[in-house]
Amino acid sequence: MITPAEQQQKAPIVEPDSGAEVLSWRVHVVDDFQGGDLKRVFYHYIRMKIFDEKGKEKAATIDLTYGDKNSILDVAGRTLKADGTIVELDKKSVYKRDLVRAGGRKLKAVSFAMRAVEPGAIVEYRWRESQEDEQITHVRLHFQREFPVQRVTYFVRPLPSEYSGNFRMYLFPYNCKSSPLKPENDGYTSTTVENLPAMRDEPFSPSEPNREAWALLSYQDSDRRDSDKYWSDLGKKDYNGLKSSLKASDEIKSAANEAASGAKNDDEKIAAMIRVIRAKVVNIYAAEVTDAERQKFFKSLPKDRARTSAEVFKSGMGTGSEMNVVFAAMAQAVGMEARIARVADRNELIFSPKFNVDSYFLDNIDMAVKQGDTWKIYDVSTKRLPPG
Repeated sequence: MITPAEQQQKAPIVEPDSGAEVLSWRVHVVDDFQGGDLKRVFYHYIRMKIFDEKGKEKAATIDLTYGDKNSILDVAGRTLKADGTIVELDKKSVYKRDLVRAGGRKLKAVSFAMRAVEPGAIVEYRWRESQEDEQITHVRLHFQREFPVQRVTYFVRPLPSEYSGNFRMYLFPYNCKSSPLKPENDGYTSTTVENLPAMRDEPFSPSEPNREAWALLSYQDSDRRDSDKYWSDLGKKDYNGLKSSLKASDEIKSAANEAASGAKNDDEKIAAMIRVIRAKVVNIYAAEVTDAERQKFFKSLPKDRARTSAEVFKSGMGTGSEMNVVFAAMAQAVGMEARIARVADRNELIFSPKFNVDSYFLDNIDMAVKQGDTWKIYDVSTKRLPPG
């Protein structure tokens, strides 16, 4: 309920020169089974105060951005004018569009025009965001928006026990100070951040995770204070998991041996095998793959295991990590030793093995191949990246 203090507020608190400010942003995070699949749903509610003409202009059209694996539904809103009149959002004003941000980044957005926005008005809107994410044991809590925020609170309902097991929830804030996780009476756990400036895009700035206020909520079996032990155990686990995926089919063995037959040295063998893989297996994120093909691909994946190199090669389509598994199988087929090399994404948080003790931050799987006494790292999935 809107309070008298909110109605009477005459100036912004977080940024004095801001024409509009979010008074309250509440998000309920629920993990639901939909059609047999576990999906993460965010229920957002925002209350914002308009202070001047600049704020009126900026808040007249709201953009709710989302990624390829997300969808935005059930947008609703209203404007409470300074005289107490309530004007509901016209559903016909809600539409989808593409946005271009700093650096040429393209985003999808659901946009809508709020009615009767004026200085002194309070704008309220809510929406449901559905997310399909393989990293179900990790939740990103974003705290900043294009407007300054007085207070943002996330309410998270823990994962069902069949997914979380005996793991506990841990919160790792970045570029902000969030309140400790607090159990609520209704089964949710909450965390709050206050007085956040507006998020702004700037040319040549670091990636958003390095400058945005956010937190990673993850389910872990320990607090991972011993980072060296964690990475050592993960390396052993990766290797054991890789062995089960590397069993090469006759088709892979034949392709590998044919590619290596005319090579003069290991470098030429590897270059030839990479050319074969790039010709036979399409990266699911390549420009020539349509959204419909991509969705069909993800629905066809096994739900309880990773695909083997043989399955990936035969299907002719795979993720970057899967293409690299095929490469490891080929390398092994011609007598080379291969290991997983986890690599951080330059668009993500700057990685430190002591600070970011979670494999979540190393979501790219490359392959290291032993040549003589040294290991060289390869990424088959990036077409313009020369071997090695």
